[in-house]
Parts: sequence; C-alpha cells; structure tokens
Amino acid sequence: MKITYLKNLKKTPIIEGIKNEGVSEEKIDALERKIGRKFPVAYREFLFLAGGSSGFFAQGDYGRFGELAKMQDDVKAELARVNLKMDKDFWAIAAFDGGEQFACFYWDEGDNPAVYDVVIWDDELEIKRLGKTFAKYVAETLAARDTPLASKRTILWLIFLTLLVGLYFLGYLSDLRDAASETFFR
Repeated sequence: MKITYLKNLKKTPIIEGIKNEGVSEEKIDALERKIGRKFPVAYREFLFLAGGSSGFFAQGDYGRFGELAKMQDDVKAELARVNLKMDKDFWAIAAFDGGEQFACFYWDEGDNPAVYDVVIWDDELEIKRLGKTFAKYVAETLAARDTPLASKRTILWLIFLTLLVGLYFLGYLSDLRDAASETFFR
C-alpha cells in the first residue's frame, strides 16, 4: 500500500514499547466488504501499518483488528443503553470503559477525516475534536509520546536521586543528614 498520509507512523515501528503490526490489504478489504463501506485512506493506512497490534491505543479496551466489529457493537450498545445518538454516522477507532468513551471519525469527512473524542455522560454526549485530520491526530499523538531525551533525562535524575538518598542513609552525607534533621525534626 502506498502511504500518503501517515509517513510518520511508518517511521515509528514501536509505540509505547509495542511493535506495530499491520493488517494486510486483503483483511482490510474483507472488513470493508463485511460492513459495506470503504474506509478513509488515512485510516486504511493506519490499519495497514499498525492495525494488527500497536501501542498507539494501548490504554483502550480494544487493541486488535479482529476486535473492531465488537468495538462498534459495544459503543452503539452503550449509546442505546443511555438512549443517546450521534448526529452523524461514525466509526469508532478506540474505546475505553466498555464504550463509555471512544474516539471516532465521521464517514462523511473524506479520505483524511478529523478524529473526535466522545464521552457518554448520563444524559448527554460530550464531543471534542482531537485533530483537524486523522493524519494530524496521529502526528500529534506520536509527537506527544516521542520524548526519548526527556525519558532518558528523567531516568538519569531518578538514578542520581536514588544514589543520593542511598548515600544519605548510609551516612556518607552526614552533614546533609544532620542539617536535614535539625531543619525537619525540631
């Protein structure tokens, strides 16, 4: 498959420590035939690159391609349970808390649709646009998670602080311990 929208995802083989596993075009085509619709190009690219398994929606209840149909059913069942409806026809791309919160796109927004976060409250829907396009949503999500320098810096600080605390308790930093004792335990 030619990747047009999600080149940054193609360059990111591991997300949240999970290796991206894509889905074959044949499986994507079969799902489209089953539901009677063609996915937007950007979403097809996502499925092809990371739809089999990925850390992209690692916190979601549904993480694999084979669970997409069940996710749609669960989200729609949750909407029906609280007697709410979406204004437009949608496809859920991730769901949380059994469908009480989900991310989706609307079918009528073209090949690179926006992504929306939907939260089901007792008697209303809260819908928030997460990205102007699916590609921007993916890029922004990857950028927010791509903090290797910050992560390394954090790990180094934690190691340093652990060593410092260890030295303190072993008595190597007795002056510091004495000063802290005088300050905090008067």
